[in-house]
Amino acid sequence: MYKIILIIHILLGATALTTGLIPMFTDKGGKLHRFWGKVFFWAMTGVFVTTCMLFLLKPDSVKMQFLMCIGVLSYYLALTGVRVLTMKQSYTQANKIDWGISIFALACGFVMLGFAAYFFYLSIQGISMLFLAFGTLLVLNTRNDLLFYSGKRPSPPMHWYFGHLGKIMGAYIAAFTAFSVNISAYIIPETMPWYIHLLPWFTPGVLIGALSRRYQRKKKKEFNRK
Repeated sequence: MYKIILIIHILLGATALTTGLIPMFTDKGGKLHRFWGKVFFWAMTGVFVTTCMLFLLKPDSVKMQFLMCIGVLSYYLALTGVRVLTMKQSYTQANKIDWGISIFALACGFVMLGFAAYFFYLSIQGISMLFLAFGTLLVLNTRNDLLFYSGKRPSPPMHWYFGHLGKIMGAYIAAFTAFSVNISAYIIPETMPWYIHLLPWFTPGVLIGALSRRYQRKKKKEFNRK
């Protein structure tokens, strides 16, 4: 059962990785963008569901515990990236579903930080750094969303456009990171220091994230001129 679910999980991840590229290079809001964007989203949904199933089969495995936490982070970005399109007037249009999603994800973020502290106490640096980095990322994302929902932080102009863009790119980075980590297992020798094995986890986020921010700055300048 575990192997079957794992194969499905890998196939869905590969689907998200490939189809996620198409909306990036097609007209925003066009038919191709919407169609392949939906394919990407449902592939990410399948990845999250199979992640939960794998975790339930091996809940005591540290690897599965971390995979489950990463699954929450990546799917949170994908799900809220879609949900934000329904809030075109203001983030305060968020309903109970949006609040519930963000509060649950925030709790998961604190759990990840707890794991980070636990593994740091055990002097297991690699997994401790991963839990710390991705747990912090999840806490910051959910905290910002909750501040927007409550109206404590005003919705910026075109928030739905840039919110959608930033979050979906974050979800794609998660899919690409998973691919990068799996490939690196065949490239980086196990004898290398623990911090070298962290490179595949962080490099995609740094590089693709920088390109995404540059694109967003360009689009913001265009909107300001208009």
